[in-house]
Amino acid sequence: MIILLALITSLALVTLTMRFLVKDFSKFIIRKTVVPSFGKTFVDFGEYFATWFVTIAIALFSYWFYKFGQVLTSYFMTNDLIEFFRLVRSVFTVASKEQNPFTFQHFVAGFVLLPALQFAAVFVIYNSIKAFMLFVNAKYKANIYSEGDLLYFSFAAVILFMCLDILAYSQDIPPVSAFAHFIYLGISKLALITFYLTIAHNHLLSSSDYKKALPEYVHLKSFERSILFSAWKNILLTYLIGISLNIPFITGTQFLQNNFSVLVLCAISCLFFFFILRIFLSKGYNFIGAVVFYHRINIESILVAQDIWLKKYRKPALIVFGILLIGILLYLPKIFLFILLILLFLLITFTVLFLSGYFFFLGISILRGKKLKVEIPHVLPPAFKYIRNMGIGFAKSILLSVAFMILVTVLISVVPKKYHYNPDKNYILSAVDEDGYPIYIKKGDNNNTLPVEYNTLPPFLVKCLTAQEDKSFFQQNSWLPNPSTWHGISPAMIYRPLIGSGGGSNLNATLIKNVAFDGSFPVDIQRKFAEAITALQLSLQLEPKQIAGQYFNKVAFGGGEGQSGIAMGALNTFGLPVEQLNNLEMLYLVQTIKRGKFFKAGDSLIAYQQAGAKALLIKKTLIEQATDWFKQDLITKKELNVLKNQELRFTSAEYKPICKTSTNDYFNKQFGKDTTAKTFQSSISVANQQEIYKAVNEFNERFKGYLENGDSRLFSAALVVDVHSGKILAHYGSDNIVDLTTFGTGRNMGSVGKPFVAVELLESGFSANDIRLYDGPVNGLKTPKDFGAYSYKYLTIDEALAQSRNASFVNVRLITEPIALYNRIENRFAQMNIPPDPYLNLNDEKLRTVNILNYPLGSRNMTLLNIAQAYQVLFNQGRCIRLTPLNSYYDPYKDSTIMITQENKQIYSPQNADRIKAALHHTMLPGGTAFHLNEILKTRRTMYAKTGTTSEAKDGICCLTDGNILVVCYISYGHITNERLKLGTAEIPFGAAGRSAGVLSAIVFNHFSKLN
Repeated sequence: MIILLALITSLALVTLTMRFLVKDFSKFIIRKTVVPSFGKTFVDFGEYFATWFVTIAIALFSYWFYKFGQVLTSYFMTNDLIEFFRLVRSVFTVASKEQNPFTFQHFVAGFVLLPALQFAAVFVIYNSIKAFMLFVNAKYKANIYSEGDLLYFSFAAVILFMCLDILAYSQDIPPVSAFAHFIYLGISKLALITFYLTIAHNHLLSSSDYKKALPEYVHLKSFERSILFSAWKNILLTYLIGISLNIPFITGTQFLQNNFSVLVLCAISCLFFFFILRIFLSKGYNFIGAVVFYHRINIESILVAQDIWLKKYRKPALIVFGILLIGILLYLPKIFLFILLILLFLLITFTVLFLSGYFFFLGISILRGKKLKVEIPHVLPPAFKYIRNMGIGFAKSILLSVAFMILVTVLISVVPKKYHYNPDKNYILSAVDEDGYPIYIKKGDNNNTLPVEYNTLPPFLVKCLTAQEDKSFFQQNSWLPNPSTWHGISPAMIYRPLIGSGGGSNLNATLIKNVAFDGSFPVDIQRKFAEAITALQLSLQLEPKQIAGQYFNKVAFGGGEGQSGIAMGALNTFGLPVEQLNNLEMLYLVQTIKRGKFFKAGDSLIAYQQAGAKALLIKKTLIEQATDWFKQDLITKKELNVLKNQELRFTSAEYKPICKTSTNDYFNKQFGKDTTAKTFQSSISVANQQEIYKAVNEFNERFKGYLENGDSRLFSAALVVDVHSGKILAHYGSDNIVDLTTFGTGRNMGSVGKPFVAVELLESGFSANDIRLYDGPVNGLKTPKDFGAYSYKYLTIDEALAQSRNASFVNVRLITEPIALYNRIENRFAQMNIPPDPYLNLNDEKLRTVNILNYPLGSRNMTLLNIAQAYQVLFNQGRCIRLTPLNSYYDPYKDSTIMITQENKQIYSPQNADRIKAALHHTMLPGGTAFHLNEILKTRRTMYAKTGTTSEAKDGICCLTDGNILVVCYISYGHITNERLKLGTAEIPFGAAGRSAGVLSAIVFNHFSKLN
């Protein structure tokens, strides 16, 4: 119905134009169209059919010439395949940024080149029919076809051409837009009539009788005479008319949904057209009709005397064309076969249609002759000769069009426009765990796509997709044609829209349109043509697996809910990553890629949000589909039985990652700057995050009387690290938006810094058995106090670390040069990629005394993440593996997965690191600062710990491990003022890290002890 209305509108506009502007020419057309009276004589209707058949065929080939002209101009004007697709489609609208007609590229293609291509196509129509008629006349040495026949049949071919273009651009759109669309479409096609009249007029100017009679027939003003008798002037003027007629359609203002604007623009365009044509050209162009209608002059000799395609150029052109075909055969045999089979298909099709039609109408002629009892001549011998001559003439007439289409096909095949992998604006950054569950999704304004790699997708999902959408998808680059896809081109793209049974787009074409359009797919045959040409180029440069990977990331799965890509479809429909779906769920998602609002189950339409309530009916429908596939050998009996035994686990809710805002902030810092649209695979899992949140809740319940302290609240943070791999297994950065594991430059380390003083002594050549650190004041030197009384003893490393004695670690000054020792510690931290403390200057002599007193007690600032890094080195035999929560990432720019390599270097000798590790076990023994944690821990493993309380007990830190799993926790009171967090606003509970942060560490470790 839409197409019919468009054709009626356009033909009505043509009729009005012809009636009022070229009245005599319209009379000529009407007279030639009226069926003549043949009387009681034998008439060969086969010859009439042959002429019309050739006319229609030339119109078709000229139309393809026009379309391939669009392909050629689009090829040279675009940078990639998607731009190419949009430009070939040649539909622009001010309502779309991507299809804005006023960009330079679209302006040139639409306003300048499109009318020029239309003019060229009409020129090809006129001259192809002329070449055909010249050949036939020359063969029979008679005026088989007259100049009037040329004018009539070329005009008929132009009308057919016009109808084809209207058919190509007709869309099923809302009424307001449809009204404007049909009007603009019809107006734009009037340019073809104008071009035709110009070409015919210039052709007739070669007749001196025509040129002489024209001013005698009509009174011409000087400017009219100047234009009508100058070929380049009337061509330029009609070209400008063509531009004006195309402006309303090309600007896409029909999509503004404003009737008043539509009518105003229509009126302006039509008035301009009628004004220019009426004032400058209509008098002269109407004379064309007068000549042939009233037989005012003899112009028949023109058609017999001329040779349209210039014989001197034919042989060189054929030689060049032959060399090109040989080159294609040798270097691109698949493309040669592709072109050859297409030509063979066209040859067979046109031959069968021509012969069947010709002999059918010849048979009617014979039957009519017998009925009229007239003499019937011997028809068969002349018929075969006639068929041969018509075939040769037709072949010569379309040679230019065919050669041009082949050249363009070779160009786009040899050097196809590149399909860039650059993710569009909807691709987003994310992190998934090893089971595929997203734990971080970057926020965006749109429904976003999580890019996934094709190789990670379940094979059955791919099988369902190809079974439904494109059975020959993985064989598309084979030598011989496939039923659904051959080098990206699907026959269904052409015939299904014509018979009204759907779009017929294959996977290649569907990918193209999803990338080019933002969720809205206009339905028109022109789009199908653009898809076919683009899909061909896509097939030639990408493997089917690469195309499928892009398809799964671009196309919407899950119905009309708006999400793009298979990952978001699975998560929002079933709350599961693709890898965790069962086969029935995969089949369901494949059945939902049409973007409709409903799932069709039998006679029922089920809204996607209500799918859970109709799961049984949906399953029945899916099993029926699977059974049909089984009968076609697309799936196995085993796969069908598996489907029957599975259930649909609908959630139909937006998937929200488990991580809190502070963990998302932590991920952002780990990703770095260049992280557009990557999918990271993380060692932090949803299950581990659930465990750490449970541990924090358990701690909060235990400390519920301490969570508030005046206007301050208790903040906490925790990290769980795999010591030997350097993988971060879980993260808790606080319930606030601030990630305390990487907060600023960190906080004072407190006593957790003491083991690094001890290990540096060992690295400096001291023997652990010989080291004795005096726990008491030294005459003449300032000595800090311990939490308990001085012991006035010389302590071993084990004793000093277990009891975390301040005086003993400050008194390293008694056995070595302390500042040099501390600088060596800083050098070790630098090797671990731990940044320096900006507030620490060990080389300032004015601060020497302060540094000697404070540095060994943990005055250095360090984030919790950096503390975890340092302790990973201590518990991993002195080898540093850069801590990271990221294992790998899929980069859709490169369409590949990249493994993330971790820095791995030896910082301390294994013997010295193990010696400090053994010393830290003493903190878990009676008298040690972490001994009380044994009451909380549920493991019997050998444990190692170090607690650290900063000055005035403002911060508490605890590092706890069994040698494999390291837990690092932080505790501090703070409050938020003017959106800024201030920590250390009150003394931590019990005034000791072991009694606060240590408790949190033990609870967290209990939840992760099963990992060992």
